[in-house]
Amino acid sequence: MAVQPIDLQVMYTQMDKLAQTVSKQQNGLQLANAMQENEIIQQTKEQAAAVQKAAQNEAEIKMRDNDQKSSNNGQTPNGKKRQKTDDKDSSETPQQPEIRELYLGQHIDITG
Repeated sequence: MAVQPIDLQVMYTQMDKLAQTVSKQQNGLQLANAMQENEIIQQTKEQAAAVQKAAQNEAEIKMRDNDQKSSNNGQTPNGKKRQKTDDKDSSETPQQPEIRELYLGQHIDITG
């Protein structure tokens, strides 16, 4: 069965519709990929913010514990404060909070 010119004529009129459909499919795929990348970036930002918030909360808890320990050191078991005889210790530089990386000690490399 041979191809007749009338068959080609119908096919040529539909080529623009086919090209538009293919173009929309390709653009849709690119759009879907871009949306997926944006979602991954958003999730990464949220995870980073959660980690920073957890680290900040842990640092605040340690500071509170240190403050409570230091306030308890100045009291006797009766609850009365002891008088300090040496004011030089209290006038020294204030104690800086310890900054510690949370991931240290979590991952151990056993390949070496």
